[in-house]
Amino acid sequence: MTVRSERSSNSAFTDRYIESAPDGAFEHTLLRALAQNVPHRIYAKDLHGRFIFANDSVAKGMGVSDSTELLGKTDFDFYPFELASEYHRQEQEVLRHGRSLLNQEEHAKYLLLESEAWLVTTKVAVRNEAGEIIGLVGINYEITTQKAAELALQAAHAMAADATLRLQATVARLDLEVKERQRFEQELRHQAMHDALTGLPNRALLMDRIEQAIELARHRNQPLTLLFLDLDRFKLVNDSLGHAAGDELLRVLTRRLGRVMSLGDTLGRLGGDEFILLLTEPMSANAFADLTGNLLRVVAEPVLIAEREVSVTCSLGYCVYPRDGADVTTLVKHADAAMYGAKKDGGNRVWQYTAALSSHAGERLELETQLKPPASQ
Repeated sequence: MTVRSERSSNSAFTDRYIESAPDGAFEHTLLRALAQNVPHRIYAKDLHGRFIFANDSVAKGMGVSDSTELLGKTDFDFYPFELASEYHRQEQEVLRHGRSLLNQEEHAKYLLLESEAWLVTTKVAVRNEAGEIIGLVGINYEITTQKAAELALQAAHAMAADATLRLQATVARLDLEVKERQRFEQELRHQAMHDALTGLPNRALLMDRIEQAIELARHRNQPLTLLFLDLDRFKLVNDSLGHAAGDELLRVLTRRLGRVMSLGDTLGRLGGDEFILLLTEPMSANAFADLTGNLLRVVAEPVLIAEREVSVTCSLGYCVYPRDGADVTTLVKHADAAMYGAKKDGGNRVWQYTAALSSHAGERLELETQLKPPASQ
């Protein structure tokens, strides 16, 4: 029930309530001192939720000019119904069961204030000498500044966490882009130095490895062997079965040759059906004979292509550093001359380079030059 009265009657209501309390449970002078000197909001209510005391801070927070305007009135006279009902429910818990409400944070967004506020509220039951609850005392103190700092800190933490996540995502994306770029560059380098069909070192990489091997052999004062391998009748396969069949044959033979080679040796493709094998470790004559015999054998084994068996052989020529040459160009030229000698001898065999072969190689080059069609004018 709402009680409405003039200011003078409100004071009389408070005085009558205080006088009715046994042995002066509420000292009027004490209440006045609290009202004037305590910055927090302090109030007292009876069992019906009516204000029987309130200081000026309470009045200011509730939008009235004088605290006596609150006396005899309830929260329903000042607050929206929902908020007043919530306060009434809280206070009934205190009044009925004597359970104190301690340090509860409240966002005072429904109060009739110039701005919103955060409060910490405590409500405690008041008992008479018989232990009976006769009302409650409430204390509110404002923590708006602290709460604003807390919320700002939480927002800063959230922003920092979000920024950290975005930074981590950016770093991860950049890391991925760098790795993709590195893989792309590595792939480009690989493509530039390897044969696209077989995956073997191409001419550029072969020449570089031979040059490095020569330097190492010179430093160690030991020989190295260079073999030149050319397939016999490979053109016939291309002409009769097509270039796709020829490409497949080259891939199969590359795998076979790789299985015969030692781990430290190099197998590369110069182009077409020409391969170079670089042997950097010294070996006995018998071991070399076994190797070249195996090379001839694996090449000569039939290959099934497009449901047809295809058979080719190869011609092998080799030279030895430093006996047959001290630089890349000379060694490759001499190994090629030895291979050509093996091919002229019927193929499917191995020839060692001799000085006599150089003149034949010169004759071959001169003949090939003569057979080339004249350049268009």
